[in-house]
Amino acid sequence: MICSSTFSAKRFNVITGIITLIFLVSAPIIFAQTEVEGDVSGVWNLEGSPYIAIDNLTVPEGEELIFEPGVEVFLQDRFVLTVLGILAAEGEPDNLIRFGSLAEDPETWGSGLCFEGENSNVSLDFVIIEN
Repeated sequence: MICSSTFSAKRFNVITGIITLIFLVSAPIIFAQTEVEGDVSGVWNLEGSPYIAIDNLTVPEGEELIFEPGVEVFLQDRFVLTVLGILAAEGEPDNLIRFGSLAEDPETWGSGLCFEGENSNVSLDFVIIEN
């Protein structure tokens, strides 16, 4: 009887250790997020997703911002993404790009996308814009 309970305790510790290891290895993937603000450009990929706008965003003239399929972008409060350069958000039918709000009251969200300037070039394909 004592051996049986000792074996069970060891087994429990091994299982707990394995679960802890799996959590520690996968935690950066599960909890990954990137805070963004100001001038933005480059490629936003799944490794940095979701992207959280903590202030207004601008794609400057002459710059390009590309969203890879599956990327999520959330704007807080009444922040705006203004595109003066090029924005390419081209998802796939089974891997959409998602824009949303983190505002507590989506009805007063007021965030959005603004396309300004003569050289503004925006491509949106398989994109969901919520709230």
